[in-house]
Amino acid sequence: MESHKVILKEALTVEIEKERKSLVETAFKEGFTSSNTVEISQFIDEMLNELEKINRAIRNKKSNLGIGQ
Repeated sequence: MESHKVILKEALTVEIEKERKSLVETAFKEGFTSSNTVEISQFIDEMLNELEKINRAIRNKKSNLGIGQ
């Protein structure tokens, strides 16, 4: 497994959790449909998409190496 992808995955996971907390706080302060809430939500979506790409790459690498079968 490529170590830089694992490190990136961990960092991205931490950032996603941080932004989720911010999302909840903003939603309760400004409303669930406020522009700030929506912006944070969209940013989290982008990070989740990137995380999925990394997870897919890691799974493909494991599969190609015959790990986890």
